[in-house]
Amino acid sequence: LAARSRSAEATAVPPPPAAGEMAALPDLKAILVQLAALPGVRLAALVDREGFLIEAAGEIAVGAEVVGALAACLAESSEGIGREMGQGALSSVLLDYEAGMVLLRGAGPSATLAVVLRDPTALGKFRHYVEKALPELLRSI
Repeated sequence: LAARSRSAEATAVPPPPAAGEMAALPDLKAILVQLAALPGVRLAALVDREGFLIEAAGEIAVGAEVVGALAACLAESSEGIGREMGQGALSSVLLDYEAGMVLLRGAGPSATLAVVLRDPTALGKFRHYVEKALPELLRSI
C-alpha cells in the first residue's frame, strides 16, 4: 500500500457510467473518480485500516484525509462490535446526517471505502455501483 499514491488532489470528474454499467477502469484513481462522478456523491476515498488515505476523488475540499481517518476508526470499532456479538465480518456502515450520508464499505481485509453522499436518494443506486466496482477496486489495491 505504501507504494500507492497517497495523493488527494482534485481531479476532473468524467460523466457517470452510461446505461448503469461500470466501464473498464485502469487503476484505483479511475475507479474512485468514476464513483465520485455518480449523481449525489461528493467524495469517494479509500483508506487503510490505520486511517491513512490511499486515494480519493471528488470534492476533496470536504477533507478526504480527515474523513478517511475517522472512517477507519469507526469501521474498526463497528467490526469489533460485530465480532463480540458473533455477527461475522463487517460489510458496511451507514451514517445519516442532516446534510447527507456517509457510507463505509469494507474493501478487503486491509482497506475501507468511505463515501460522502449529498443526496440520500442516491444511496440505492450508489450501493449497486459499488458492488459492481468492488472486484476491480480490490484488484487495484
